Amino acid sequence: MTVKGLLASIVLVAIVYGRALGFGFSRAREEQLSEAVSLVDLTAIWTGLFLDLSRLTEGLEGFSSLWRPCVNVAYLFAGWLAGGEAWGFRLLAMACLVVIAWRARLLLGRKQGRDLVLCLIVFHPMMSAAVVDVSAMPSLLFAMGTVLAVTSKGRQSFWWTLFAMGAHEAAAIIPAIALCFRRDDKGATRGADRWRWPLLAVVVWWSIATALQFTGTLNEDALSIPDAESAKLAAANMWFYMGRLIMPLDPIFARTSPVYLEPWPAFAWVGLLLVLWVVARLERPRMDPVGPGFAAGFSCVVLTLLAAGGLLSEIPGYGEGRLALPIVGLAWMLASRPTGRLAAWSLVPMFFVLSIVRVGVWSNPDDLWAESHRARPQDTMIS
Repeated sequence: MTVKGLLASIVLVAIVYGRALGFGFSRAREEQLSEAVSLVDLTAIWTGLFLDLSRLTEGLEGFSSLWRPCVNVAYLFAGWLAGGEAWGFRLLAMACLVVIAWRARLLLGRKQGRDLVLCLIVFHPMMSAAVVDVSAMPSLLFAMGTVLAVTSKGRQSFWWTLFAMGAHEAAAIIPAIALCFRRDDKGATRGADRWRWPLLAVVVWWSIATALQFTGTLNEDALSIPDAESAKLAAANMWFYMGRLIMPLDPIFARTSPVYLEPWPAFAWVGLLLVLWVVARLERPRMDPVGPGFAAGFSCVVLTLLAAGGLLSEIPGYGEGRLALPIVGLAWMLASRPTGRLAAWSLVPMFFVLSIVRVGVWSNPDDLWAESHRARPQDTMIS
């Protein structure tokens, strides 16, 4: 079954995203990045662990100055693989999506929605922003590392959590996500190791990063230290991207970062706490509990959007690629109960059509900009 699931994931990803290998870059900063990383050879890739990607595209916004060594290695490998051509970056992103969809379905038992989870992840229209957008590599690697950490046992979860932390600082939420996943694909209760190993990995990572900064190897901007303002906006960002997750209709290439007027940021936190209280109170015991339940999938969505929206990371600009892991959480939510699975299967054909259309929009920057302008004609950044 594992091999069949892997083959199914490869086939579906190839059907939806295979033509994206022929697309070029969408932004000037991506072309500058590709020119820089294509100059290294295979043996020199690991020397880029401390690379500051923001300096490769100086003067252009987009790449973070935060220390994300796994992202550095991924970009350097993709640039070496394709000689700086865009298809190398997209091929690596497609491989990540294959792993995400394949491993995410393994938390479900047989006839418990495995194939539904696979289809929802691959076909969700917003996943195109994570796979086709070269700048979204941190979010995609973060999602892959998190899924592998949650679905692994023992020390393996430790190493995958370290990998995810090296891709995105929001991976510090992995222990909390793993804590919510109390059942495996056979319905057996998972032990405390499921969250203890990831927690140890987070502690080890921050210890290493702090030591490197203390010795001067990393500069002050390399580590994410959220402030009160970013934490205040985290809940508002979460609700904003929750809407994009549930209603994935209009593709937007770029837009002005959302602005939240007072007192909405405070109300957003109050609303979040109320929703969490309701979910906890209404969570009913499942018949034949297997794999993640509704609350576990919901926690994956909420915690990821909060962490990446300012609670653990820098205040980010607009980017739909951060929805990669929330899409996985949404799939787990919908597959948690028979009624939800039945309703979710009706979304699969619509998601498939929307995804095919959305991937085609990325064929060249002009079409992508035109679609964004059609969706938000008054937006300053798009104009």
